[in-house]
Amino acid sequence: MKLKLILLLINLGLATSIFSQSLLYLYDAAGNRITRMQVATRSFVLQKNEVNVVSSEGLLERKAIKLFPNPVQTKLTVLLSELFEPGYGEVFLYDLQGRLLLSQDVTSIRTILQLDSFVSGTYLLKLVFGSRQSIWKIIKE
Repeated sequence: MKLKLILLLINLGLATSIFSQSLLYLYDAAGNRITRMQVATRSFVLQKNEVNVVSSEGLLERKAIKLFPNPVQTKLTVLLSELFEPGYGEVFLYDLQGRLLLSQDVTSIRTILQLDSFVSGTYLLKLVFGSRQSIWKIIKE
């Protein structure tokens, strides 16, 4: 009975808000696709006191921020075109369950995050300057 209910929910599309799937391709140096992986991720729910409502005015311009390499193996570089107001910020790394794993100050246009101690998977990186923020998906190999 439980199995039939789960299959019914999946067929109706009600379970898609819990799990999402995407494809990840890996390429060799010549640009040839060598691997195709289907990645399933589980969504997470933030606690009520962690939810911040952000207007479009409170978002950092994504074109002014570069994160590389992504996917990352050991070091992730956060490169800003400028230091946003108030001149310093913070970067937070969360797992997909919403747990804070890393917090680091941003005081220059180049910040390097050491991610070699983290397991392979998908993470969320939140960059905050004053009341403005930007959230990025990071893949750790």
